[in-house]
Amino acid sequence: MQGKDMDRVARAWIVTDDAAPAAATLAEHPGIVVARLPADQIAKLPKGGTAVVLMDPLGNQVLAWPRQPDAKALAKDLARLLKASRIG
Repeated sequence: MQGKDMDRVARAWIVTDDAAPAAATLAEHPGIVVARLPADQIAKLPKGGTAVVLMDPLGNQVLAWPRQPDAKALAKDLARLLKASRIG
């Protein structure tokens, strides 16, 4: 996400083990938040942790894409949603 809406979106990478993500990988994704979650809690996530999920600031699932989404389609969906949204 770029431009004026960039501060409205936070990206999170959920990890389930004790290993630290590689520094090079983190460098490729500046600003990403790394969150640790016990492996048994993954099933409680939307789509069971098998998808890219967009949550609103209130914690509601808004959209979901496959794990390897079409980046252009995802960006288009997100831009459309941010234009219409009054929260976040």
